[in-house]
Amino acid sequence: MQIADWERTRAEVMYYNGYVLTLWGYLAGLLYRTHPKEVFSSACISNSPNLAFLLLRFIECSTFIRDSTYSGSWRHVPATTIIENLSNIIEASVSTEMKARAMAFRLLVKYIWEKGGVTDRWDQPVDEQGKEWTLSESSKAVKMMEDISGKSCVLVYLARIQVEYGTIGIKVPTWDKLMAQSEHFVDREDLYTTCWFLVLMTGHALSFNDNEALKKIIPAIHEVKSLALGEWDAAFRRQLGHYEEWELYKEIERSIYPQSPTRKEVSHHPVGRGPSLSQTLAQTAAMAVVNDVVQDSVNAIFNAP
Repeated sequence: MQIADWERTRAEVMYYNGYVLTLWGYLAGLLYRTHPKEVFSSACISNSPNLAFLLLRFIECSTFIRDSTYSGSWRHVPATTIIENLSNIIEASVSTEMKARAMAFRLLVKYIWEKGGVTDRWDQPVDEQGKEWTLSESSKAVKMMEDISGKSCVLVYLARIQVEYGTIGIKVPTWDKLMAQSEHFVDREDLYTTCWFLVLMTGHALSFNDNEALKKIIPAIHEVKSLALGEWDAAFRRQLGHYEEWELYKEIERSIYPQSPTRKEVSHHPVGRGPSLSQTLAQTAAMAVVNDVVQDSVNAIFNAP
């Protein structure tokens, strides 16, 4: 399977600008235009330049959208397919960074992490042996990414935090490592991690009454909101919403931005105006699966010939 460099570049630009729904449709057409099955073998991934990168992007968009809306339109992407593709990326001959990211994604996608408990996506409890495997797998992903100089470790640290949360309790060293990655909290080349870091870590920091963590997280939230990244922004705001109403959150926010305008004034998505997120997702999905419409959208964005 051949994917041209310009096709990857086009996908990267769409992602950078927050067009996660448009990108989902574009990648669906790109990845499956000649591939008859939903699952890509590790051999196919190994032998196809750009495939592992774009398949991870497709998985990322699929899971991000699934987790950000109640719309049933996106539930047709089976978790089993996502997990199989992630497993095959891990087994393929790809870069260490790609393997570590796929390992972290698989831990976040395959399991539901709650305080002191973990189930799989099919609501089956994970036994002690399974919990030990998740601890080992998350440690491997962290080690692999830490060994790559200059790379963000936010995703692998976040996966480790969630694993600890559901098994042995979040440990101070892991928490401190993640919070030391502040320069990577907002990363337009990794919007999936940006969203779930800000959402999950805001929840944890509020639960732990960790003022210092909130003082790092809240400016990152303000920064990413100021970017107003279209489709991604709408989903992100929906996920974060209820945390901003916690009194501790508002107290820390006022201490950082004493003259901050009200949330109503800064919101790009006032309540009661325009279609709901679920409606937008469903409408976009209906359009995105039609290749001609996807191509028209891409041409309009990039003025492609």
